Amino acid sequence: CTLLRDYISSMLGEYITALQAGVMNCSKRMCNAEGRCARRDPHSGYMIPLHDTQEALPLSDM
Repeated sequence: CTLLRDYISSMLGEYITALQAGVMNCSKRMCNAEGRCARRDPHSGYMIPLHDTQEALPLSDM
């Protein structure tokens, strides 16, 4: 339980925070802050850039 808690609060928590920031930035940029970015095609190559990292996450193909 301790290992799982540590993983969730460190690695997974940072990933979720970065994902949330990326989706919010996408919403502001693509939808004038009036919508959420979602993938329409799970096999598309579009990505959501993660906040303050070089990594990226899948983005909807709008």
